[in-house]
Amino acid sequence: MNLYCTERHILRLIILSLFGFISVLNAQNYCGTSTQTQYIKIEEHLSAPNFPKDNFEVQNLPMQVHIVLTDNGGADFSMQKLKESICTLNNDFIPTGFQFYMEKPVNYIRNSKYNEHNYDDGEKMMLEYNVPNVINVYIVSSPAGNCGYYTYSADAVALSKSCTSKSSHTWAHEFGHYFSLPHTFLGWEGIDYRGGSPASEYQKDVRGQIENIDRSGCGSKADNFCDTPPDYISNRWGCTNSDSSLITQVDLNGESFKSDGSLFMSYSLDNCSSRFSNEQMSAMQSFLTTRRSNLKRTIELNEIAEFDNTSLFPGDSAVTKSKVTFAWKEIPNATSYIFQLSRNHVFTVLIRNVEIKTNAIEVDSLLQDKRYYWRVIPLSNEYFCNEMSKSSTLIIDNLLAIKNTNKESVEVYPSQISQGQSIFIHSKKMINKLRLLNTSGTDVSNNMIVRNAYSTVSEISTQNLPIGFYFLFVDEQIFKISIY
Repeated sequence: MNLYCTERHILRLIILSLFGFISVLNAQNYCGTSTQTQYIKIEEHLSAPNFPKDNFEVQNLPMQVHIVLTDNGGADFSMQKLKESICTLNNDFIPTGFQFYMEKPVNYIRNSKYNEHNYDDGEKMMLEYNVPNVINVYIVSSPAGNCGYYTYSADAVALSKSCTSKSSHTWAHEFGHYFSLPHTFLGWEGIDYRGGSPASEYQKDVRGQIENIDRSGCGSKADNFCDTPPDYISNRWGCTNSDSSLITQVDLNGESFKSDGSLFMSYSLDNCSSRFSNEQMSAMQSFLTTRRSNLKRTIELNEIAEFDNTSLFPGDSAVTKSKVTFAWKEIPNATSYIFQLSRNHVFTVLIRNVEIKTNAIEVDSLLQDKRYYWRVIPLSNEYFCNEMSKSSTLIIDNLLAIKNTNKESVEVYPSQISQGQSIFIHSKKMINKLRLLNTSGTDVSNNMIVRNAYSTVSEISTQNLPIGFYFLFVDEQIFKISIY
């Protein structure tokens, strides 16, 4: 370590000895990472080698996600929300070279005390459940009253369910702490800065040296980075269209400025923050190499293939019976699927919301003459930014089929379709014979275009059939079809 770093090290030790046990609990409810933890992490990365931004390599880093429930299994956090929030996390970290995946499936913990915990119980939880050599993340209802925090003593991250979503950057903020980054306003925690007030009024309360807009000594003041401007705001704040704070601040030299809300390590609102600075990214890469090399893996992550919407069965606008088998083509690299069935198109009134391992599911007892909406979300422990299937609709009509015998063996739907749409046949056994007659009794089977003929699932295109009524013979059963 050179003389400059040694002086900085001594300065940090003095600060730690004076303020080492002061945390940011106070009234701050965004991040509960303690001031002590942030200074410790600064010390650790000061002695590490510098990594220029153009040398960043993609690093696939393993996580263990723990979802904490109540004692009786309540307060769940859905796999859809988890998928969306990790996608946002990985997008936030693309410039850093870091990408995160789940090395093992989610660990569910039933413990009401841990689900809404204070710092002591949070640390106890982490020490009890932490998995070695991965990043441990606990998703809870209340992480000590914050949106999230990283704790040095247990070396893990806690996130609030209400602050973890596809539009939230809490995960990126706390992972910044995990990889050594302090707040941009380090030293101002718990201080309520009044807009336009001279920084000199707060000098006795600020922990460490106050950073000025002229950047002099920026490498040893506040967060120690020279490409993150001064920031005195330690509560959550909104921004202008240019991602600057609404509050004007005045430094020790009387210079006015606004905080940079684009930085994840500030307390700007989620719609403002979008990046780490170059020096912050370099520090995280350095920290990974020197302090967290146990996370490094030689693994290629497999992306989930695009969903084949043409394989959705039954097709869109289908008219079916109340007992429906939903099916779709297997998606390469997907390990499971979320199946969602809803009474509205925005999927807020869910009849079914389940994770399944197969590419089909049977649902019974749907209501007569009601419209339903359904979709499928492929899942993987390695890739999180894939698209879900399109949303399809169906209407329940229990009178759609005229059947002779063994009425549960074959299903044909929809019974009413517009010209050009497909008719689907789902059978519990192989189909041996297909015939189509019009109302005059003429056999028009040659006009049918059949895919997967004589299998258990067949599709008949009606593009060559005139509008009208037909009788479809499937082996010994008869179904009435209307094309309009």
